Amino acid sequence: MNNGWIKTHRKFKEWEWYQDANTFRVFFNLLISANHEPKKWRGFDIGIGEVPTGRKKLSEELNLSEQNIRTALKHLELTNEITIKSHREFSIIKLNNWNQYQLTNQQTNQLTNQQPTNNQPTPNHTIRTKRIKELKNKEEEGKSKRFIPPSTEEVILLFLEKGSTSQEADNFWNFYESKGWMVGKNKMKSWKASVSVWIARNKDNLTTPNHDY
Repeated sequence: MNNGWIKTHRKFKEWEWYQDANTFRVFFNLLISANHEPKKWRGFDIGIGEVPTGRKKLSEELNLSEQNIRTALKHLELTNEITIKSHREFSIIKLNNWNQYQLTNQQTNQLTNQQPTNNQPTPNHTIRTKRIKELKNKEEEGKSKRFIPPSTEEVILLFLEKGSTSQEADNFWNFYESKGWMVGKNKMKSWKASVSVWIARNKDNLTTPNHDY
């Protein structure tokens, strides 16, 4: 797994997580660590483009906190870059587009001829669009019901839509999760409204909103 080389294309700079330093580092580490041929590891079959690892190991390799590793992996899962199969002491992370990253020039030309035209959505775009619609439908269904805490994916999506960062989204989720989604002595009524308050207060260098929503 540690021998040989990988190739990257200049278009890598256009990747949506390119400027997110932690996500980029985690992804590139997985890219250079992934199998280029099937192997056995501790009784498990590790396929092409797969890496047996874990948050603690990645944290030690990249000198990042486990929370930063967790956030980066959630980003990569959200955009379907990776799939994670969890086991008791480790995980097997699969790079979903490994074959596309490492094709030969001839194979790349063949793939280009088969790819959708510019006015057609790419598979990853279609998956993200479907996921966003599912999340929005879930929110609509829950409007008439009791308050349901949002998932980290929902919070990240809303923060990014409002021009904030995924790190702030994690800060928001962790803060209210630790408080049982209470605002003062009352149960939160609208987490979206609380996100807006959080972002507005963060711009004024305040990080702990206490408005009753």
